[in-house]
Amino acid sequence: MAVSSIQEIPKRAYENLGAPEIEKTRHNTDMTYQLFSIEDACKILTVGRTTLYKFINRKELPAVKLGSKTSIRGSDLMNFIDLLPQYEGKKYGF
Repeated sequence: MAVSSIQEIPKRAYENLGAPEIEKTRHNTDMTYQLFSIEDACKILTVGRTTLYKFINRKELPAVKLGSKTSIRGSDLMNFIDLLPQYEGKKYGF
């Protein structure tokens, strides 16, 4: 899933989950330059805090610290989503 603009994520996953609106500026027109709080990253991925921290602690999802606040770069969030395995459905012995 490649994101070509900041518009695609908010309309699908971000705005519908009640996360704060992403502000577009001339310097910030791409999700790669966004920092997402743990709470917002949980909403985007539809997982709980414990699950998100498991991904972070297993080094599957990089996180950054800004002072005492843990954040997720938009580019790292998109890479994580892109690398998720495709769901193949349940296989029955038919």
